[in-house]
Amino acid sequence: MKITGIIACQASIKVARGGYAVSRGRVVREVENTVLLVETDAGITGIGESCPMGADYLPAFPGGVRAGLELIAPVLIGLDPREIARVNAAMDKVLLGHPYIKTGIDMACWDIAGKSADVPLYKLLGGMLNEGPRARIGLSAAPAEEMARMLAERQAQGYNHFSAKVGDDPDEDIERLGQITAALKPGQTIVADANRGWTVHGALRVCQGIAHVHNVYIEQPCDTYEECLLVRRAAPQPMILDECIDTIGSFIRAWNDKAMDCVNIKTARHGGISRTRQLRDLCTSLGVAVYIQDVWGSSISASAIAHLAASTPPGQFLGIWDPIGWNESDVATGGPEMRDGRYYASHRPGLGVEPMMDVLGDPVAVYA
Repeated sequence: MKITGIIACQASIKVARGGYAVSRGRVVREVENTVLLVETDAGITGIGESCPMGADYLPAFPGGVRAGLELIAPVLIGLDPREIARVNAAMDKVLLGHPYIKTGIDMACWDIAGKSADVPLYKLLGGMLNEGPRARIGLSAAPAEEMARMLAERQAQGYNHFSAKVGDDPDEDIERLGQITAALKPGQTIVADANRGWTVHGALRVCQGIAHVHNVYIEQPCDTYEECLLVRRAAPQPMILDECIDTIGSFIRAWNDKAMDCVNIKTARHGGISRTRQLRDLCTSLGVAVYIQDVWGSSISASAIAHLAASTPPGQFLGIWDPIGWNESDVATGGPEMRDGRYYASHRPGLGVEPMMDVLGDPVAVYA
């Protein structure tokens, strides 16, 4: 089997509720998505995507995906997409770093591998170890009363694990978390996700202010790894690291320093399913609990992380982020099913999704 063509499509996904607010005044109102179709001489087409959350969350931006494709797509024509390590090596040879550019290609190759073997992707990633893992939904940064209302709405939808966007004024964040945690039901948990927004002393003030609450995790409180480590050593709450874990090397450093209890791993940040799987397996081997996520995306990314979550041992798994719970539209059908606060991967071959070509429209680039 050989890659005969790569088609890039562009789509904009509108964010619900007027936008998704995180720390430092950042609000995501629309995300720009690059969907990739990898064609083969066997008549099998794989689908993948890369959907950065704007340009001010990570060192990534939507235009960079399509610019990077100009370099990597031509060298992939003629390769066997099922030889995914070889495909990644070819991309790395012509473009150093920039993993978010490569994630859609890697994802599409895994989709082809599953379709050619006529099995759902989770079977190629280790098997069904964790059917129906719990889903985590974000609560956009807002005044305490409004966040409490958002929590009640999401609880009514069946979610039982939440991410509260904080990271601004410590006193306001203490009030927000106080109201939210008071409304949690038995068995429900909350992650206080600062998205790098606090200073060290601000983070510690919040941790002290909510010390009486026992079902809260602190996620990426500060901008740098060193600042997060200081908070980790002084705060009583379990610590999740996110943005500062961008390579296996950064994870090993944090593990050696005992800097975290849990880690968020995101397919677009690590370059696709292949390297996310490597980090997932390393985490589970070393006893570090994982969240399986992506930066943003449609049912395509949701399917990729659903298959990764399904093949993750439940004892080392904390949750899967729902990347489509804030979207007003989609670009694919057949994604994972969310019911009773849990995410169920498709049992169809590959990722189990099909592109909505009427939504995607004409390609923005074709490589053959």
